[in-house]
Amino acid sequence: MKLRIFLTLIAFVVVASSAWGVTREEMEQARTITAQAFLRYMNNGSDYLDKLDPVRVSDLKNSLKTKEKENIKIFESIEYPKIEIYSQWSKDDLLKYWGTDFWNDSRIPSHCKGARVRVKSKIGAMNVGAVATESQETTTTLAEADNAASEAQRVLDSIKMADSIAAEAAILAASEVVDETFDTAVANAEALDEPADDAPRSKKSSTWLYAAILLVLVVAVVVLVVYAVKSVKKAQMEDDDADDNGLGQDSAPDRRQSVESVEASMYERIIADKEAEIQTLRDENQALRDEIDHIKSVLNQLRYAPNAEETTPVAAPVRPSRTIYLAYANAKGMFVRADSRYNEDYSIFKLVTTDGVTGSFSIVDNASAHKLALSLPTSVLSNTCICEDMQHGNWARRIVTEREGTAVFENGRWMVMRKTEINFE
Repeated sequence: MKLRIFLTLIAFVVVASSAWGVTREEMEQARTITAQAFLRYMNNGSDYLDKLDPVRVSDLKNSLKTKEKENIKIFESIEYPKIEIYSQWSKDDLLKYWGTDFWNDSRIPSHCKGARVRVKSKIGAMNVGAVATESQETTTTLAEADNAASEAQRVLDSIKMADSIAAEAAILAASEVVDETFDTAVANAEALDEPADDAPRSKKSSTWLYAAILLVLVVAVVVLVVYAVKSVKKAQMEDDDADDNGLGQDSAPDRRQSVESVEASMYERIIADKEAEIQTLRDENQALRDEIDHIKSVLNQLRYAPNAEETTPVAAPVRPSRTIYLAYANAKGMFVRADSRYNEDYSIFKLVTTDGVTGSFSIVDNASAHKLALSLPTSVLSNTCICEDMQHGNWARRIVTEREGTAVFENGRWMVMRKTEINFE
C-alpha cells in the first residue's frame, strides 16, 4: 500500500494542473492535528498525546484519557467550514484557518493559544494534493500508473511470503508485468498520437509527455521491486540470526519502552497529586500549630496574672480563615483541582474555611473566572451550581452568586455538600 501511494503521488506531482483544492481527508487530517495540539495545551499533564499519531479525530478520541475526553467537548463545539467552502481552498487558506482564525473563538481558553505554533508547523509540512481533470489523456495515464502500482504491490506481498527461490521467480513475474504495462502504455500513446482533423496540436505533444512519465514510473516500479526483494532477504537473515541467539517476538524492546513511558507518566501525575495533598496538609497543620501557640499564650497569661480573680475574662480565640481556589467539580461532586493562590487558567470557585475541614464556596468575582466558566457552562457548572437554566450561559457575560454553597474535605479532596445558587447577567 505504501508503494502504491508513493507512485500515485509521483504521477500527481508531474502531471497535475493548477486546479488545487483541499480534500475531505486533508481537512480531517488538519483538524486532527489542531485537536491534538489543543488538548496538549489544555492540560499540562497530557504529555502522552505527543506519542500519538492519529489520522482522524475519531482515532484520537479512542486514545484519550478521562481529562482529555472532557476537554475535547470544547473543541467539538466549535463549527468549522463545510466541504463546499474548503474544497476551494489552497494550502495557504487551510493553514490560515487552523493556524489563526480557529483560535480567535472566545470558547478557547487563552492558555491554549500557544498551540498555534505547533499547528502551523505540522500543517505546513502537509502535502495538500492537486487533482487534474482537464484532459482525458491525463486521466488515462494516472489510471495506468495506479494499475502498475497495484501490480507491484501484489508482487511485493508475494515476495514477503516466499523464500529466496520464490523471490527470484517473483522478480521475473514483476518484469513481465512491467513489460506488459509498458507495451500497453506505448500502444495507447501511439493511438492518441494519431490526431483527428479537429484535434488541437497541444494534445499531440502532451501524449508523448504522458508516455514518458509512465516510462519513468515503470522503471521506478522495477527498482523498488528489486530493492524490496533484497530487503526481504536481509530481514529473513536478521530474523534467523535473532532466532539463533534466542531472541524471539517476546523481546519486543519498543513495546516495553512504550509501556514504561506510560507508567512513568502515570507515576508522575500520582506524585504531583500527592505533593499537592501534602502541601495542603502542611498548611492546615501550620494553622493548627499557630492556634495552639495562641491558646498556650493566653493560658500562660492567666496562670501568672497577679490578681487572677480580678482578671478580665479573655475572649475565645478566633480561628484564622483560609481561602482556597477551586476548579470545576466532576460528576461525583469532587473538585478536580485546588490551589492556595488564584490560578487564571483553572480557578473558578473561591472557598473560605476556618478549620480546613468545612467551608463555603462561591464563584470568583472577576472576568477571567467568568469567561472560563461560561466557555462550557453545562459541563463546568452543573455539578456545583443551581440555576434555573444553565443554557443562559451561552449569552451571559457575568455570573452572580445568590447563595454560597458548602463543601467538606474528605480523602484529600474537597467535596460538594450543598450547591451554590447562581444567576447569569
